Amino acid sequence: VVRRAPLVARYNDQLYSSLALETLRHFLLVDSVGLITSPINGVEAVEGIGLAGFANIPTDGDGQMIVPYRGPQGSYPYVSAGAVLAGSVPAGQMEGAIVLVGTTAPGLFDLRSTPVQAVYPGVEIHANLIDAILGKRFLVQPAWSQGADFVVMVVAGLALALVLPFITPLWQMVWTIAVGGGLV
Repeated sequence: VVRRAPLVARYNDQLYSSLALETLRHFLLVDSVGLITSPINGVEAVEGIGLAGFANIPTDGDGQMIVPYRGPQGSYPYVSAGAVLAGSVPAGQMEGAIVLVGTTAPGLFDLRSTPVQAVYPGVEIHANLIDAILGKRFLVQPAWSQGADFVVMVVAGLALALVLPFITPLWQMVWTIAVGGGLV
């Protein structure tokens, strides 16, 4: 399930922008894209990506951004490539717009599973990233959240393991529901 998408990739000690980031860079006429890092335990960790003069995009340590989906497939307007080639698209429909060319046909294998829909076009994932960056709508998961999740799960597991053997089945159910509800 695609919940995050990489904005940069490293290959042969070079950083390359993703389709969404490079499209935005050209659309905004930004000359450079830079990594935002901070030292953690003596190692420089990636905290985000900076579009010079526009925005700092928060990412995880791998340069991936959480995708803030706008909705199911079709949340962005679609125009058929055949209609464009035939000249039947109104002249101003795409003026001033960012146009992504992609496929939505199942046989072309660019369909992904996402939290909003089981079958979702990959090109629309890029559209969601572009829209979120332009609107500065970022979902952020702090670096410490994985450690906090682990500690909470261990504490909840220990609480259940220590209490459940000594109470009746009815109270076991009540205790389990209470701990589960507390976690939620």
